[in-house]
Amino acid sequence: MFHRFTTWWRALVVVLLSLATVTWPSAAWGQATSPSQLLHQDPVASLSTQGRAFVTAQFSVPSSQDHPVIGVTVFTRLTEFSQVQEVLSANDTPPMLSVVAAGAAHFDRCAKPSSRVIALELDATGAPATALPSATCSLVYLRLALHCARLSCEGVYPVRYSVDGSAHLFWSLLTVQATTVATPLAVSFIGNVSSSSLSHLTASVASLRALGALRSTPLSLTADYRVLTDVRSSELLRSAYASALRSPLHQLLNAPPANVDFGGLEAAGFASQVTNQLQLGSVLATSLTGRDPTTPDVLSGTPSSASLVAITEANAAKQSEVVLPESDLVTPPSSTLTWGTPFHVPGVNNLTALAVNAPLSNVITTPGLSDGQRTALLLGALAFLHFEAPSDTQLRSVVIETPVAALTPAFVNDFFRGLAHFSYATASPLAPLFSPTYVATSGAPATQALITPPVSVWSSSNIESLNQLIAETTSFTNAITSHSVATGLQIAVATAETVGSPTTRQQKIAAATNALTNQLNKFSIDSGAITLAGSGTQLPITILSKAPYSVTVVVHLVTNRLSFPKGSSIVTTLNSSTKSLRIPTAKASGSDLTLQVEVTTPDGLVVLARSAIQVRIAGTSVIGYLLSFASLLVLAAWWLRTTFRRSKGRRAR
Repeated sequence: MFHRFTTWWRALVVVLLSLATVTWPSAAWGQATSPSQLLHQDPVASLSTQGRAFVTAQFSVPSSQDHPVIGVTVFTRLTEFSQVQEVLSANDTPPMLSVVAAGAAHFDRCAKPSSRVIALELDATGAPATALPSATCSLVYLRLALHCARLSCEGVYPVRYSVDGSAHLFWSLLTVQATTVATPLAVSFIGNVSSSSLSHLTASVASLRALGALRSTPLSLTADYRVLTDVRSSELLRSAYASALRSPLHQLLNAPPANVDFGGLEAAGFASQVTNQLQLGSVLATSLTGRDPTTPDVLSGTPSSASLVAITEANAAKQSEVVLPESDLVTPPSSTLTWGTPFHVPGVNNLTALAVNAPLSNVITTPGLSDGQRTALLLGALAFLHFEAPSDTQLRSVVIETPVAALTPAFVNDFFRGLAHFSYATASPLAPLFSPTYVATSGAPATQALITPPVSVWSSSNIESLNQLIAETTSFTNAITSHSVATGLQIAVATAETVGSPTTRQQKIAAATNALTNQLNKFSIDSGAITLAGSGTQLPITILSKAPYSVTVVVHLVTNRLSFPKGSSIVTTLNSSTKSLRIPTAKASGSDLTLQVEVTTPDGLVVLARSAIQVRIAGTSVIGYLLSFASLLVLAAWWLRTTFRRSKGRRAR
């Protein structure tokens, strides 16, 4: 019997080692922040009916240590989420928990392997220990007794690893399972392409490609419209972003910037701009990816109740759904036992919200953790959330949001592959989690109150200048053919519609006005003097353009001393650096006049260029006619005199 068990155990270890070697990459894939790293730890130890569980932990160890000793300490299982947070913080100080079991794995001196593996047997039987298989250069067997009855062993245990000669401790979480899971948690992952993605371009592109490879895993990606303009400027990032959204299970979400003052816009009479704020990101994202964003909207910053009301009114045709940072709520759900369900916000009708789990999201950006350690901590924390109500059959959700630049391909592969075989949680699309049937389930409240953000004041100058800027920008963007320039100007306006003081807002409005002025300054009129041969001849007008796009304009001619049979307002398209117009004239009055020329947008709201041109009209004065008649008389007299003299000379001969 023992021989068969030993043979089975050896075979199991070989399989586990082969999986560990292939599935979890070496430290070169991750961010090497210490001489040693925890590359991978099995997240779950499933106790057999005999009360034994087998897990592996894989480490990278400096090549200078040819005989490393790795210590393993298992603490008593966690009972409060605050204890989980203590471990998630990656603090080297042990939590205030007692030790359940401890041991050390001694590796022999031999050829230096790329990694070292501890094959750990957890024993809840209390039976006499049996002999362990012999160690190898890269593998050491270790048995730890849990000192508990099989069913009472279930839970999440902090595990501390230490490498001899290193002051750094590796904290992890290990879940011991003895029964089946009633209802796994629904984990929805949101990857945020933020401004850091451009400054960490290589890492972001690699992470997006790794996310794109998870074609059978539901997940979401998002970026605000300011970042999307930067994404559009980078071929590598644009391609990776679009590629990551090719799977139908990968959702594109809209995320307006954190500082947009939706409530202030509504109160100041700019309700249309609330809609524009929400649509800008959607239009840009669709143009980049070919995908239309789905619900919900992902909000950041600290929106007020008035802002949420404005958003719901802008989405009047449908039920509004938003994801909020849990820091926006008076009571962060992760600090309670009533997390994991959608809720309503008091005073905001037709709105359903979910909160991002901050402690779990922060694990991904906590410095000093290896990719394998992050995975073990996250999966262990998810299992603990399950154990807060292990018999609850209602669906509970966990939303994790993180910058894409903070991810690595190793973590993406390790975490999502672990989640796919994790009985306590499963990857889920975000939209179904907003179902009204989940509101107020599992004892959670139906409403969650928002914290009160600082009051954002709009001055009369803000309102007046923004109103003018919106009108002029709309007039100009409707006239040009460049979508990129039009979008850039619209974003410049949108970035001025933010929370803050009137002075700060006015500065942003002025910056957006300057952006429009810079485009208008690309157009001018040749103001050189013009001489017309006479009334009825064509008037030449030349318009100059430095813009790399076409624009439809109206040329207005203003004078009361010259008429234009085809009208004094001429519609034309400026599609080259020089546009020459020939305009028929009639009924000239006088010989000199000043012609006022204006070039405007089709609706006349914006003047692109204006000039005063001096026009001289030759041959239209009385003196001119007299001089011409006198010249004809002189010419006729000369001709008669010459002819008479020639005739007289012939007769004399």
